[in-house]
Amino acid sequence: KSMLKDLGIAILGTININKEILEKELVNNISYSFYNKSIRGAKGILIHLNTWQDVGISDSQAIVDILRNESGKNRDDIMFSIRIENNLKNRIECTFIAGKFKS
Repeated sequence: KSMLKDLGIAILGTININKEILEKELVNNISYSFYNKSIRGAKGILIHLNTWQDVGISDSQAIVDILRNESGKNRDDIMFSIRIENNLKNRIECTFIAGKFKS
């Protein structure tokens, strides 16, 4: 709740990832649904991953780290959650909200 307080302008982004996508290609697969702005400069980011059960924590952490690097933030400024969904054969869905941009 406190992370979303006084969010100001926020962006919603999604990534649909096949297991085979290389890490350097991940950033190119980010799509911003409503506001085409980079997450760089956001003071807070919430990340939610839907994965299939064969995805390990290290794969999920790699996605979070790539988004963290893209935003230029440290781990304390990012919250994330993971949900296991067996219908996502060989795919990861990532949704994130970034906000509190500098004016």
